Formats: sequence, C-alpha cells, structure tokens
Amino acid sequence: MEIPRPDATGRRTLLELYRGRANVTADLEPVVVATEGATASAMKELMRRAVLNALDRDPTADPPLVDDEVISAVVAEFGSEAQALSRSLLGARPDAPPESSGACSVGSHPKWRPGVRCSVG
Repeated sequence: MEIPRPDATGRRTLLELYRGRANVTADLEPVVVATEGATASAMKELMRRAVLNALDRDPTADPPLVDDEVISAVVAEFGSEAQALSRSLLGARPDAPPESSGACSVGSHPKWRPGVRCSVG
C-alpha cells in the first residue's frame, strides 16, 4: 500500500506537531514551500534538527527558540549535497526535476535538491 507524501497543509501540520514544546517564531510557510515532495519522516527530522540547533545556540533556553535564522540554516543544511544520503533514507525524491518558480525562500531547492540558494527575507 502506498502512502502519499503530505501536501502543503500536511507538511505545515507535521511541522507544528513535531515542534514539541519548542517556541517556533519562524515563518514556516517558506519551509512548507521548500519541502514540496518531502515525506512525513523528513519533516520530523527537519524539525528535530531545528530544535537541536536552537539548543546548541542557547542551551539554557526553555523552551528552545526556533526562529527564522535557525530554521533557514537547517533547511539549507538538509538540502545540501552532504545530506543526500539522509534525504534518500527519509524518502526524498532525488530524481525530481529542478523547478525555479521563485516560491523558494529558504536555503534549499523546493524538491530537496541543492543548487537554488534562497534566504529568509
């Protein structure tokens, strides 16, 4: 049985679910756009890394603060060549054709492929 990948609403909901107790002030809409084609497990890993990144930045924060800077860095890292294996294991589509709709606004390509670099504005 094939389980479809989450749509934009599903990815947004997953990010909210997996944030746990973290204080997320980041605009998640660019992340939702940048993660088109991602699996639910990839969304969980992205938010896990964001929370850990936030704790690395401020170990005393309770709850950890996931802001635009933190989430942008995590998405950029997750979309890098070095993370190709992680993306593959989490079900990302390595063969997805590049798209440059201009909608991307976080440091990776919308189909989890490196190459298009964007920044939170």
